[in-house]
Amino acid sequence: MARAARGEPILGVCGGCQMLGERIEDPRGVESSRRVVAGLGLLPLRTEFEPNKLTATVQARSAGRSLLCADAGQPVRGYEIHMGRTTGSGLARPLLHGEEGADGAVSADGRVLGCYLHGLLAADGALPINIRVVSDGEEEVGGQSIVDFLEQDERGADACVIFDGGMEH
Repeated sequence: MARAARGEPILGVCGGCQMLGERIEDPRGVESSRRVVAGLGLLPLRTEFEPNKLTATVQARSAGRSLLCADAGQPVRGYEIHMGRTTGSGLARPLLHGEEGADGAVSADGRVLGCYLHGLLAADGALPINIRVVSDGEEEVGGQSIVDFLEQDERGADACVIFDGGMEH
């Protein structure tokens, strides 16, 4: 949240996109015994987990200029694997347009982006931003050390990328 407050770009992919939204609901207990979990509220999205898992190879195009794409219409490819349906007014400003329609959302100021497309960062060319990748398995059990590390790290990056996160956090 501190990075968002400083206006630093944030990208959430799949579960990261879900966590950037306002809330995640799991009324059937598909992923967790917790029925509702508050998201970070950085995008006006809500996700409800569903029992069927979507898996698909996806070809899409950027919906507009963003920290990942220099212009609208740039081709991107990857895959989706998720269990849930995301709704909300944030979908009116999508990050991508795919074969099945709009994917993801971009905040009004363009600094927070989310989508379901895994492999988005495996670009054929250089991305127009400085991404530094940090990985820590502790977040799977709700650890705080990766958050502390990123807050204290002075090397910086143009974007903070959040990948999957479960509801048990």
